[in-house]
Amino acid sequence: KTRDKKSKVKSQISLAEVYYNQRKYRKAIPLYERALGRYEDKWWTKDSFNLAWCYFRVYKYNKAIDKMETVYKRSKDSKFIDMRDQVERDIGLFYATSNQVQRGINFYKKIDVDFTGKLLQIGLSLKSQGKSKQANKVFKTALKYVKNDKQKISIYIEQLAIYESSAWYNSHNKVAREVYRYFKQGKLSREQISALQFQLAKVAAILQKQVVGKTYRRLKSKRLAKANQAIQYFDYLSNIDQKKIDEYLYLKAETAFAIRQYTKAFDYYKECYVVSKQRGLKSFRNRSIEGMLAVLSSFRKAPTTSKIYAFEASLSETPQGKQANDIYQRLFQNYIDQNDYERAKSTLNRFVKYYPRDLAQEAMIARLMDINRKQGDNASVRAWIADIDTGKFFVSNKYKIKLQELLTTMQIEDVQKDLGKGKKKEALVGYHKLLKDPYSTKRSKINAKYNLAALYYEMGDPYNAHKWSLSAMDEMQYKDVKKFSGSFASIANFLFTSLLFNESAEVGHKLVTKLCSRRSKRRRLAFKNAAYTYLAEGNVDRARELVSVGKKCKVRSSYIEDIEYEIMREYYAKEDVVNYEKYIYKLSNSSTLYNRVIDDVINMIKLNYKYNNKAKVKNFTSLLWKLYYKSKKNRKDISLMGLDFVASIKLESMKKTAERIRAIKFRFPEKVFAGTQKQKLSLLTQLAENASEVQATGSGKGIIESFKILNESYSEVATEIFEFVPAGKSKEYTAAFKKDFNQVGNQLKQVATQYKGEAKRAIEKNKILSESNFYFQNNKVIVRYPEHENFVIMDRGGQR
Repeated sequence: KTRDKKSKVKSQISLAEVYYNQRKYRKAIPLYERALGRYEDKWWTKDSFNLAWCYFRVYKYNKAIDKMETVYKRSKDSKFIDMRDQVERDIGLFYATSNQVQRGINFYKKIDVDFTGKLLQIGLSLKSQGKSKQANKVFKTALKYVKNDKQKISIYIEQLAIYESSAWYNSHNKVAREVYRYFKQGKLSREQISALQFQLAKVAAILQKQVVGKTYRRLKSKRLAKANQAIQYFDYLSNIDQKKIDEYLYLKAETAFAIRQYTKAFDYYKECYVVSKQRGLKSFRNRSIEGMLAVLSSFRKAPTTSKIYAFEASLSETPQGKQANDIYQRLFQNYIDQNDYERAKSTLNRFVKYYPRDLAQEAMIARLMDINRKQGDNASVRAWIADIDTGKFFVSNKYKIKLQELLTTMQIEDVQKDLGKGKKKEALVGYHKLLKDPYSTKRSKINAKYNLAALYYEMGDPYNAHKWSLSAMDEMQYKDVKKFSGSFASIANFLFTSLLFNESAEVGHKLVTKLCSRRSKRRRLAFKNAAYTYLAEGNVDRARELVSVGKKCKVRSSYIEDIEYEIMREYYAKEDVVNYEKYIYKLSNSSTLYNRVIDDVINMIKLNYKYNNKAKVKNFTSLLWKLYYKSKKNRKDISLMGLDFVASIKLESMKKTAERIRAIKFRFPEKVFAGTQKQKLSLLTQLAENASEVQATGSGKGIIESFKILNESYSEVATEIFEFVPAGKSKEYTAAFKKDFNQVGNQLKQVATQYKGEAKRAIEKNKILSESNFYFQNNKVIVRYPEHENFVIMDRGGQR
C-alpha cells in the first residue's frame, strides 16, 4: 500500500515469489504483471522467467512462450540478468506441451542451437511426465530433422519404450526392425543393445502369452500376426544375445507350434537342437527333441526324413528308457519304409544293446528275415539264426523252437531245451555236467555258470546264487557283465533280502570291479548298494576297499564322498578316534559335504576339551570357523547342533562383556562419573553388536540367550542408575541430578523391555525351545524337558 514505487514493486515481486514457491500461480501472476509492467531492474529477466512458468502452470501456453522469448531477447542486454541458458533449457517443453513444435524449431534455428537434440530432450521430459502420445509426436518430428544415426538410434530407443508401455506393438515392430538394422551395422552402444534386448524380450514374451492364451483363439489373423512378430523378435534376440541363442530358437519353435505351423516349428526345433549340441548345452537340446517329437505326434503327414531325424536325435541323447523303447521301433519302421535295410538293421542292434530281453526285437528280426527270404539271401537268413542262437538277439522260446537251429554246443542246446520246458532240475544237472566236461569251450562254461546263478536265484537258493554269480563274473568280459548286470543286481538284492548282507555286498563289489573300464548306471548303483551293505554289517575295511576300487574306476566323486562320510561316522560309533579324525580332515575339503562335517568337528572339540588337549581344541576350533563361514557363504545347511555350538562360543564373548559392565560402578566426583557412564553405555552398545552376531547364526537357543543377556544387562544398569545417589551433595543438587540421570535409566529400562518383547516374539514365531525361554515367560510355563540322549517322547497314556 506504500506510495513509494520502488518499495511497492519489490513488495509485489516478493509476495509473487512466495505464491510461486507455494505453487499458487494464479495469485502470483497479477502481482508479477503489475510489478514487471511498472519497473525494470536487472532482475526483470529472472522475475519474468518465473512469470512465464506461472503462465505455463495455468495452461496459458502462448503467454508463457511469448514471455520466455522476451526474456531471451532482453537477456542479451548486459543490464539484465542473463537467463538465456535457462530459457533454452525450458522453452522447448513449452513448445512441445502447447503442440507448437514448429515454432520451437524456428526459435532454435534462429539462435543457432541444435534443435534436434533439444527435441530429444523435450520428448524425454514429456515421457517422464507420462505424456507418451505427446512425447512420441515430438520424437517423430525430431526424426524428420535428425542429422546423424547416433541421434536417430537414441530416438528409436525411446520410442520402443513408449510403444511397449502403450501396447502399440505394430509401431514397436517397425521401430525394432530399424534399431536391429543398426545393431547389425555395429552402431549401437552397450547400453542401447541392452535396452533393445530388454524391449524385444519383454514384448516377445507378451505376444507369445497372447498367442498361447484364449483371447485370440478365434481371431486367427491377429493371432498369426502376433505369433509372427514374436518369432521375429526371438530371431533378433538369438543374434543379439549369443549366450542364450538356443533358448530364443526354442521360443521361436514353441510359438510356431502354438499356432500349428508344424513345418516351421519342426525346423526351429531342429535348429535349436543343432545349436545346443554345438554349444554342449543339454537342457534345450532335450527340450528341442521333445518339441520335434510333439510336432510329429500332432502332424501325422510329416515327411519320413523329418521323423528319422527327430528319432535319431532323441536316441542320441536318451538311448534308453520307456520312450526310447518306442522310438527305436518307430525308427526301424521308417527305415523299412525307405527301403534302407542297413540302417534298419543298425537300429535293431542298438535296440538290442539297451533292451536285450525285450521281445519287440523278435518282430524286427522277423521283418528283416522276410526281406532276406524274398531277396533269396539265404546266407543272411543263416546268419540271423546263428546270431539268435548265440544270444545276440532275444526272441521267445516259441520262435527259437520254430527256427530249430542253434549254433552252440549240443549240450547247451539240450540244457536250454530243458530250461525252456521248465525242467529246472534237469537244467541244473546239465550245466554241472557241462562244467566238468574237458571239451567244453570257455564261452559255454561262462554261460553255464551264469545260468546256474540265475537258476539258483529263481529257485530261492541264495548260497549257490552267490557262489555262481562270483564265479561267472570272474571269467566274464566287460560286455558280458554289462549285458547281464541287471541279473547280477537282482541276485545281489535277493541275497540282501535273504539277510546275507556280506554276500550281497560281495556280488555288488565284484560287479563294480568288472564294470570298471566304462561308465555304467549299474556300476554306480552296485557301488552304493555294496558300500552301504558293508557298513550296515560294520565291515569298514571292506567298505574302504570298495572305495579304493570306486576311485580307480572313476565312480562319481559325490558317491565316493557319501560313502566316506558314512565310514567316518562308523569310526565315530566304534570310538576309533584316530581314523575318525583322519576322515574329518579329509572330508572337510569336500566340495559338497564340508557343512555336514561341522558336527564331527564339534565332537572332536568336545572330546579333546574333555582330555584337556588344548592344541587340538585350538586346531579343531579353527577348522570349525572355516567350515562355518564357508557354509554360510555358500548357503549350505548347518545342523542345529552346529548352530547352537557356534552361538555358544559367541555367547561367551557376550557374557564377558556383560561381566565387564557389572564390574564398573558409578562414583563421584562428576568427571569420574561422566567417564563411567560413557564407558558403561559404550559397552552396552558393544553388547548389542555381539548379540547381532549371535543371532546371525540362526541358533534358536543362541537367539534367546542373547536376548536374555541384553535384557539383564540393560535392566541391571538401569537399576544401578535408579539406586545411585551422589554422596556429600545438597538435596537440591541431588534432586536435579536424579531427575536428569533417571531419564537415562528410563531409556535403558525401555530398551530392556523391548528386548524382552523381541525375545517373546522370536520364541513364538520360530517355535524355539530353550532353557532361557522360562526367563521371558513370567513363570507361566513350568514344564521342562531335560535333555537325554536316549529319551523317548510319550503321550499321557504312556504310548510312544
